[in-house]
Amino acid sequence: MNGREFACTHNKQRYAYRRFLHTYLFSQSSPLKLGNDELLKRIIPKIIMVALLASMLASVEIQPAKAELNIYIRADGTVDPSTAPILNIDNVTYVFTDDVLNGSLIVERDNIVVDGAGHTLQALESQVHTLKGIQLTDRTNVTIKNFQIKKY
Repeated sequence: MNGREFACTHNKQRYAYRRFLHTYLFSQSSPLKLGNDELLKRIIPKIIMVALLASMLASVEIQPAKAELNIYIRADGTVDPSTAPILNIDNVTYVFTDDVLNGSLIVERDNIVVDGAGHTLQALESQVHTLKGIQLTDRTNVTIKNFQIKKY
């Protein structure tokens, strides 16, 4: 396509667009040609519907679905599951790297420090009575610090 053909095609597209706008804006059924009452009857319900939908979407709180997560610090010092958000620093110090919003911490090792690093350990509303926050059954010399523990 040479320059002249391009200019001709471009001008035809511009003309078709202008003709469409002219037909839409100045036809008898155009919203701009309707009387004020008719215009309000057509537009106001649509505006209200859009506003309601926008407010409903803005008020919905979407939380990621997470499976119940019991995190174990085993007697041998390992963290189970290995994907849990806990760093094993030296088999004595364990540091949380993220919030646990649907689970428990079960400690099976003595003589350790568990540092929450300001993270939250929290049960879901539906599991407040079934999960335990931090279980330290028969443990000695375990320090728990820097946690926000909620809904247990």
